[in-house]
Amino acid sequence: MKFAIIGFGDFGKLLAKLLPQNETILVVDPHKKTDTGQLHYGVIEEAARADIVFLAVPFSSMAIVCQQLAAYVKSATIVVDVCSIKIRSTELLSQYFSGICQFVSTHPLFGPNSVPVAQDAVGKQLVWCSQNTPNTQPLRDVFERHMGLHIIEMSAEQHDKEMAWIHALTFFVGRTLGEMNIPSFQLSTGYFEEMLDLVQLDNLQSNDLFATVEKYNPYASAMRELFIEQANAVHQKIEQL
Repeated sequence: MKFAIIGFGDFGKLLAKLLPQNETILVVDPHKKTDTGQLHYGVIEEAARADIVFLAVPFSSMAIVCQQLAAYVKSATIVVDVCSIKIRSTELLSQYFSGICQFVSTHPLFGPNSVPVAQDAVGKQLVWCSQNTPNTQPLRDVFERHMGLHIIEMSAEQHDKEMAWIHALTFFVGRTLGEMNIPSFQLSTGYFEEMLDLVQLDNLQSNDLFATVEKYNPYASAMRELFIEQANAVHQKIEQL
């Protein structure tokens, strides 16, 4: 198997650790140039010759990358994105690769912070949003047999609805708490420390991920508005006590 990773940020680097270490991995990233170990750096034309191409770029860059890749990719290649929103990403994959090559939209529900070493990926969840493209079993084998991931098949719509609660709400609360610049205190409680964990979570996430989750999930805005509405309602109830 020949693998290519387009985009070598935090998750692209994690993918390189999780893929078979006896295989050469081609990396395409304008900021990374020097070959190291099994990693070789190249251009999109070279990546298009791989058996499996992972798109690990921010969603804001995904359309242009898909457009460039579609001009060179071969019919047997499997293109897979690992974006944290699925409706918009599946639309892009379908737009650029339908009738050209195989493609699957996925969302690994983990990252470098929860998987510091490859063995920690075993049992982690990965959402698989198939669009009935055949011959994607080699990719499933990489995820299940090699990485040990637990694949959950789900529609893009259901994924984004659930992740509006799981991602968008969590990140919004964490970012809001972070903007409050909560000071350090001599006193503390377990509940307070757990709340501060959300601030730490926000500090660990990239701005690209935050923007993707909040801006491109079509259900995220309504979730934020619901949270603000309910917070105001609770505030009003307290005022009326």
